[in-house]
Amino acid sequence: MGFDIRDYEKILDLYCTIEDWQRLLDDLHSRNMGMIMDLVVNNTSSEGRLGHSMNAVSNIGNLHLFAINQPELNWDNPSVREAIHNMMRFWLEKGIDGFRPDVINMISKVYQTLRFPRRTPRPNLAEPNIHQYLKAMHNGVLKDYGDVMTIGEMPGDLDPYEASKEKEKHRSEKDIMYPIYKKGRDNARTPMQWSASANAGFTNDGVEPWLKVTDDYREWNVDEQLKDPDSVLSNYSRMIYLRKTHPQFFYGSFTAVDEDNEKIFALYYEWTVPDDIYLGGAVLMVGNYEVKEGAVHQTIPLQALEASAYVVLC
Repeated sequence: MGFDIRDYEKILDLYCTIEDWQRLLDDLHSRNMGMIMDLVVNNTSSEGRLGHSMNAVSNIGNLHLFAINQPELNWDNPSVREAIHNMMRFWLEKGIDGFRPDVINMISKVYQTLRFPRRTPRPNLAEPNIHQYLKAMHNGVLKDYGDVMTIGEMPGDLDPYEASKEKEKHRSEKDIMYPIYKKGRDNARTPMQWSASANAGFTNDGVEPWLKVTDDYREWNVDEQLKDPDSVLSNYSRMIYLRKTHPQFFYGSFTAVDEDNEKIFALYYEWTVPDDIYLGGAVLMVGNYEVKEGAVHQTIPLQALEASAYVVLC
């Protein structure tokens, strides 16, 4: 389940039927909402019809950069690309509003560079036909369906400002991909740092985790955070406790103001306290506006940018 897709035109019975799914899509559209679907086309399932079988001649197994049951799709094969385009049309014809392509910058590879041990860092896989394939996906499929949306998920992140600076250097599309990969998402997926013990307490000593533990784990770990009352963890714990023990934080509503204004997001916020909560004994603990004495009421209108926090003495 998840990223090893056995059938790209069905929904796993464990989740729902295709009729259930269609009803969800129709209900979303009736509420002026859209649906985008994961597009997992870098790899497939070894149990699916797109999965590659063992090569009996060369005795070479599947290329799988993630899990052994998730063989990589060979995008250099025109038949594979055509099958993917047809699958995308299948869901677009049903009315979805777009796709979220998974690890889309890894679909093109230079296979001669992939002879590396399992634990050797992956080479830059944003090679060399990715833009050709993405443009063909747009021109051959997406542009025929109007205002559809795509959100490319990539093992890397380069914000628009950084990307524009790279383009100003007159660098090629391929060159721009390198800093994106260098800032890969795996930097945020390192093992959880529980303690200052071996491997940050994530695995037993001598058991090497898949990704390297960051070098600062002896200073930054859960044990140290718990000891420090001013740590991020301690502060968040207090905030969560405060919210859970004070139901006043659960109530409130807002009304949008001037919704058509594209430059200003404005709203009117009002906290209407349930009848079973009496504010006569309320004490204002935090407020960024001056509060007049005796100004505590059952309904509390707030000014622009105003926030107030009360502790109710019951």
